[in-house]
Amino acid sequence: MKKYLTEMPEITSVLNQSIKRCILSVPETVNEGEYMKVRSTKQKQLIISILKESERPLSINELYNKIILELPRIAKSTIYRNIDLLLEQNLIEKYHFKDNEIFYFYKGDDEHKHFILCDGCKKIYNLPSCPLKEIEDYIEKEGFIIKDHQIQITGICKSCAPKNTK
Repeated sequence: MKKYLTEMPEITSVLNQSIKRCILSVPETVNEGEYMKVRSTKQKQLIISILKESERPLSINELYNKIILELPRIAKSTIYRNIDLLLEQNLIEKYHFKDNEIFYFYKGDDEHKHFILCDGCKKIYNLPSCPLKEIEDYIEKEGFIIKDHQIQITGICKSCAPKNTK
């Protein structure tokens, strides 16, 4: 191989240019495993876009039904894989609602969210603010490190209330 390379300097030049292009296309501070995790795909971008536009958390089935309108051949396993990556990147939150079904919500820049679930129509409503801020401040002053909390309130919304009074 060395013999051919020394006899044909134009091949050596082409190879050197190709190697330089490859080296320049990979970020220096990211190893190969991390590079694959932060890669932006059209599937991941679509999931983020759908979750950003949603006013409430969505289940995998709800996400799937919205995604297939744009990517009809996508597999649910691809959605699950991308959801796992988005959770690792701390871009979305995971909630357990309705008999422990898992829902996902885009975090954004706002403070975290809490929800009210109607047992009648199964709608999910946003709680306007976090009622635990004062309690968390007190607990942290006592030296406890809070990782997370979730509040889920269930009941009957005003639209369903007349149907439930018999």
